[in-house]
Amino acid sequence: MRRTTLGPITSSQLNSSHQPSRIPVAKPPAVGRQSMTNLRRESLKNRAPGGRNSIAVVHRTTSVGKSGSIGSGRRSSTFGARGNRVMDPRPVADRSFMNNAIRLLVEYLSEHNYEHQINSHLLFKPMKKDFIFIMQFLFRQLDRNFEYSPKIEDDVAMCFRQLKYPFPISKAALAAVGSPHSWPSLLAAISWMIELLKYDESVQVEYETNDEFDAEVGDKAFFEYLASSYEAFLSAKDDEYLMLENRLIQKMDAKNEIIMNETKAIQQENEDLRRQIEQAKKAPKLADYSAKKRDYQHDREKLQELVHKLEANKEHALLVIHSTEQKIVKKQEEYQAVQATISQLQRRIDTQELTAEDLDRMILERQRLQELLQQSEVRYKELQSQHWQKETAISEMKDTLEESVKRYMVTATRLKLFGKYSKGFDYAIAIDAHAGGVSAAQGLINHLKKNVAPNIYKFKKARIERLDRLLDKSLELKAQVESTALQRDAALEAVRNMETQERKMEETMRREKDTIDSLLEHKSKTIGDIELELERVKSVEELSAEAARAEAAWKEACDELETMKQQFEQEFTTRLHNISLAVSACIAFKENVQQCLSGAETYVQRYQ
Repeated sequence: MRRTTLGPITSSQLNSSHQPSRIPVAKPPAVGRQSMTNLRRESLKNRAPGGRNSIAVVHRTTSVGKSGSIGSGRRSSTFGARGNRVMDPRPVADRSFMNNAIRLLVEYLSEHNYEHQINSHLLFKPMKKDFIFIMQFLFRQLDRNFEYSPKIEDDVAMCFRQLKYPFPISKAALAAVGSPHSWPSLLAAISWMIELLKYDESVQVEYETNDEFDAEVGDKAFFEYLASSYEAFLSAKDDEYLMLENRLIQKMDAKNEIIMNETKAIQQENEDLRRQIEQAKKAPKLADYSAKKRDYQHDREKLQELVHKLEANKEHALLVIHSTEQKIVKKQEEYQAVQATISQLQRRIDTQELTAEDLDRMILERQRLQELLQQSEVRYKELQSQHWQKETAISEMKDTLEESVKRYMVTATRLKLFGKYSKGFDYAIAIDAHAGGVSAAQGLINHLKKNVAPNIYKFKKARIERLDRLLDKSLELKAQVESTALQRDAALEAVRNMETQERKMEETMRREKDTIDSLLEHKSKTIGDIELELERVKSVEELSAEAARAEAAWKEACDELETMKQQFEQEFTTRLHNISLAVSACIAFKENVQQCLSGAETYVQRYQ
C-alpha cells in the first residue's frame, strides 16, 4: 500500500483494516501535517482492538467531530425540514402487523437466550420493567460493554437516533410503554432493530467466512502484509520485515500450487475432450447409417410381405381344414349309412335259412375277401407312403423355389434393378406355391429364359462399363485429394508458424511492458524520495529551490513517461494490426482448403 500523505497515522486509521463496527461512528477531526520525526515516536499502545465499537461513550457525547456530529444542529433529511415529523407508513396499529412483530420479537429473544420470562400474551400490554429488560438485552446485542444511564428513556432515544431510525420516538411514549397509543410505535421500532440485528448477524457470518477463505490467499493477504509492514515501519520494528515477507511468500506459493493443480486438471479435461473429438471424427459417417437404414427398411418390407403371405397361407389352411371337416362329416354320415346297411343285411342273414354248402362257400368267400382286403390295405399304405414322400419333395422344391425368388429379389434390389435403372423392364418375379400349377411354372421358366436373363446380362455389362469409368474417375479424385491434403498441410504449417511468431511477439510485448512497469515503479520511488527530501528542507529558500528542482525533475519524468507510453501504444497497435492481418489470411486460406475438400468429398460420395 503506497502512502498518500506524510502526516501522522492515527490509531483509528490503523484499525480501518479490521472488522467494522455495527454502530456508525463519526470521522475523526483532520490533523495538520507534522514532522516525520514524530511518526516513529507515536505510540500504538492506545489502538483499540478490532471488532465492534462501543456506543456507551457515543451516546453521552454531544458532538464527535466537525462532520460527524450527533448532537449538532444538522438534522437528517429523514425527519423533514424545520422539525416536521415524518409519518410512519407502516400499519403499526394493525392487529396482524403487531402479531407478526411480537412473533418476531419472541423468536429472536428465544434464539438468543433471553434470561427473563417472555410470551406473546405478555407482549400485547407489557410492563415498563419488561420493556426495560428487553431494550437492555437488545443493547447488549449491539454492544457487550453497553453502560446504562439512570434514565432508560434517554438511552433508548439516543440509541435509535444513533442507528438512524427514520421516525422519532418521544419520551412521553417511553414513559407510558404499555398504553394503546404508545406501544404499537415502540413495537414497530423494536421490530426494526431486530431486523437490523439479524441483517448484521448474516453480514458478520459472511464477513467471517470470507476472512477465513481469503485470509490465506488473494488481495486481502497482500494488503494485510502491507498494513503489517507499514505498522512495523512506524513502530521501528525492522526485524519483522523478513518474517512478514517469508509468510507472504509461503501463502503465495500455496496459492500457486493450487492454481497449478487446477491448471493440470483443466489440461487433462482438454485432453479428454480432444480424444472425444477424435473419436467423434473417426465414427461412421451419415451415409453409412443412411445405407443401413435403407437396408433395414427393405428388410422390414420383405418381412411384412412374408407375414402377408403367411397370413394368406393360414387362411388357405383354415379353408382346407373347414372343407376336411365337412368331408369328415359326410364320411361319418356314409359310415352310419353303411352300418345301417350292414345291420340290415345281418338281420337278413340271421333270418334266412342256409345250407352247409352255402355256409362253406360263404366262409371261403369271406377268407378270399379278407385276403384281398389285406392286400388292398398293404397296397393302400404303400401308395399313401409314396404320396406323402412326393408331397414332401414337392413342398421342399416349393420352399427352395421361394427362397431362390427371395434371393433374386434381394439381389435385384441391391443392384437397383427397380426404378430408373430398369429402363422400362419389370425385373420383379412373384410366385404363389398354392396356385398356377405346371402351366404357371412353365410360363415362369419361359419368362426367365427369354426376358429376364437377356436383360440381366445387358444390365451386368452396363454396370461393368460404368464401374470402369468410376474407377478411373476415383483415381483422378484420389490424386486431387492427395494434392489438396498437401496444400492443407502446408497451410497448417503456415498457421503454426504464424502462431509461433504471434507467441514470440506477445512475449516481446510482455517483456517490454514489464520493463515499462519497472521504470514506472522506479519513477514512483523517485517521486517518494523527492517528497521525503521536501520534508527535510527547513529554510524557505532551500524549500523553494528544492521544490523547483523537484518540480523540474517531476515534469521531466512525466514527459519521459508520456513518451514511453505513446511509443509503447504505437508499437502495440502496429503489431496487433500485423497479427490480425496474418490471422485473417490464414483463416481465409483454411476456409478455402475446407471448401475444396468438402467439394471433393461430395463429388466422391455422389459417384460411389
